[in-house]
Amino acid sequence: MHNKILGVAGCAALMLGLAACSGEDGADGVNGTNGLNGTSCEVQSLTNNTGYKVLCGGDSVGVLLHGKTGATGKTGATGKTGATGATGKTGTSCTVEAITDGYNVFCGGKEMGVLKNGAPGASCTTNRSEYGIVVKCGDQESTILDGKGCTVKETADKAGKMGLQMDCADGTSGTVWNGDNGTSCSAKAVTDEVTGKSGIQMFCNNELIGTVWSAENGATGTNCVSTEKEDGIVEVKCGDANTITLYKAMCGDASYDPAVKFCVLGKLYDKCDGKTYAISSQACVNGAVVSKCAEYKELKNGNFEYVTTRAVKDGEFCWNGIVTPKCGGKEFGQNQFCDFAFDGKTDSVYTYCKDQLEALEEVYDEFGLVLESSSSSSEAPQVAAGDEPLFGNLIGETPARFDVVDLKKFYASLKSLQTICNQGSAKAKWCGSKTYIDTEKFCDIRDNHLYKYVKIEGIDIWWMNENLAFEYRLPMVKSNKDDDGRSLDQVMGEVNYEEKVFENYEAAEGRYYTWNSAMGIGDFRATMTEEEIEALDLVEKDKTSGACPAGWRLPTKAELEMLKAAGESPENEKGFADIGFDFKNVGYYNVNGNNVVNSDKYAYFWSSDEVVTTTDDEQAYGMMITAMDKAEVKPTNEMYGFTVRCVTETNPAGEE
Repeated sequence: MHNKILGVAGCAALMLGLAACSGEDGADGVNGTNGLNGTSCEVQSLTNNTGYKVLCGGDSVGVLLHGKTGATGKTGATGKTGATGATGKTGTSCTVEAITDGYNVFCGGKEMGVLKNGAPGASCTTNRSEYGIVVKCGDQESTILDGKGCTVKETADKAGKMGLQMDCADGTSGTVWNGDNGTSCSAKAVTDEVTGKSGIQMFCNNELIGTVWSAENGATGTNCVSTEKEDGIVEVKCGDANTITLYKAMCGDASYDPAVKFCVLGKLYDKCDGKTYAISSQACVNGAVVSKCAEYKELKNGNFEYVTTRAVKDGEFCWNGIVTPKCGGKEFGQNQFCDFAFDGKTDSVYTYCKDQLEALEEVYDEFGLVLESSSSSSEAPQVAAGDEPLFGNLIGETPARFDVVDLKKFYASLKSLQTICNQGSAKAKWCGSKTYIDTEKFCDIRDNHLYKYVKIEGIDIWWMNENLAFEYRLPMVKSNKDDDGRSLDQVMGEVNYEEKVFENYEAAEGRYYTWNSAMGIGDFRATMTEEEIEALDLVEKDKTSGACPAGWRLPTKAELEMLKAAGESPENEKGFADIGFDFKNVGYYNVNGNNVVNSDKYAYFWSSDEVVTTTDDEQAYGMMITAMDKAEVKPTNEMYGFTVRCVTETNPAGEE
């Protein structure tokens, strides 16, 4: 069976309804040679019944011996019986005996201690001082602070340290203890009588605390030199000692440098611009970590066959885990698809209609995927250097391989949903990669520019409601040696154009055109009949001469005068705004002076009517709008560049 590989070269698109290119059939493969007949084998019992001999083709190839019977295990010894615990002693009975100021306590006839009665409380007196009320009970004196509800009195801890304790009505309390007297210390220089070493002795309260001896100079160290070798090996040599070999890291039996390589299950991999990655689901391409993706090829019968799992190449991306060509150089998400642009040749990314999203989710769910609203290729997580756990993130999960039968069904289901969306009652159309409603705008297919248009009451034509912006160039012509004439320079229906634009210049809105440029005077196609142009079988966008799009033309002088009259009508208080004609004052372009004139005062538009006069500099009629409700139609200079509003007798929306 002949197959074709799904590739990028020569194809505008691959999957999801893309217009894929078929490659040429490959040559049939050569038939394989017949294999040799296999050898017959048998087994024979050994004479001692210990096993079997294996014979193949009459020759002995080995012996199969019976396994030996395992030895019977020994019975374990019985453990010793634990000793009986001793009976606890009976508790001792206690009594008390009254004395003058308390009680003696006896347990088992033995005196254990004395419980004395508490002493009577001391009488208390109160006196006011500048700090509050002083309360004196016996020999104890305390002070109640004014306004604080606190008392302060002397106290002592178990060691006899004295202090002041404060207790307040709000529950706060604290004790300030008397500080200990500091210890007096001194130091004196001493010399060891045996070693002669000098030092300092420290005494506190005349008690020797310790001695600090002066240190001796250390021996001079030996210089060491380290040299880095390949594969993470470092050699260290110190003086005359033997060289020591160190290894930065080990992967199985191999050493390596962790700065440039990483180890997974005993195998080394080069880092990707200093980063590790999951080897099963990622790869390093041009210094970047990219996701691996499943590649499939489409067979002639429309089925698919799995090829391999690999990293994507230039012009590809990983769409839902499938190697997919980019669409006009762009990636697209799960809710988008690739199809021809308006010109029917290039590729453009489109979005599924809103009312199709529910059906789209069902298609993804049936294929085992989850539709995400703004998705593109799903990249596997990248592992930062030094952050990976042992093997986990470095192995990763191998990208899924889809069932090829389900894959065909998946693509077919997606294709059935790839339609142009409807917006309201008008059908949306494509202009390059943009959609538009043809009742509001029309598309110039020469450069995929959208223009608003309007039909003015009383004038039976449609007007462009924006300035023309097309960069008009003359077509190239070539000489025909056979008939000594000239012909249009074109290849396969596409015209070759001059590099320089033909007498048109950039404006704040649209472009300025000389009358020759607006009319297409000098365009070789203007000298040809319609039959001659049709005979060339040109693409649609290359059939038109002049600045206006196909089906559109410059207005006549009379049509400009009708527009002027409508804008100046007393019925229209806001002039041209009331009749729906939008304009912006951008002035005109003076070709001789190479400058813009009246850029913020007036608007100028060409007509198609030429001036019949003896004055060389007056060439055609144009209209100058001087105010919202004022305009003039008069002859103008051929070296001026005016803006252009094209007109048509045909409804751009195709309606009657």
